[in-house]
Amino acid sequence: MITNKIGDNKMSEKQLSILSKTDQLTGLLNHRHLVEALDEKIKSIETAKDYFSFFFISIDQYSELAEQLGVMGADRLISAVAENLQNVTPKNQLLWRFSGHTFCLMLDHSKIKLVKKMSKVLISAIEQQIVNISGQVINPT
Repeated sequence: MITNKIGDNKMSEKQLSILSKTDQLTGLLNHRHLVEALDEKIKSIETAKDYFSFFFISIDQYSELAEQLGVMGADRLISAVAENLQNVTPKNQLLWRFSGHTFCLMLDHSKIKLVKKMSKVLISAIEQQIVNISGQVINPT
């Protein structure tokens, strides 16, 4: 009985750790995790001469869209954009919801060719995205 309780507590601690680093709306990593990951990455750059690229992605005219769509609609828009970004982000790279309508993507060991390619992929994915929210068609560029 005691070992089960200890095991349950360890599982709960792990679940709490995951939840504390996950954005509840989108399921992406959150701002807290971003700060920790950047701190680790900067330390690795200093010691191993590692490198990375960082993208900030923000929904244009979000304030106007949020006002037009309401809270629930704005949340649906953010979730749709997050899903779209997740679909085009390479599996071994990190994607965060930084805050509100801003997302961040970090590409490890990224050379200029990869950065240019990923920029084009992100721009294309966002430009082509159409979101239908309560009958309103939104193109969240």
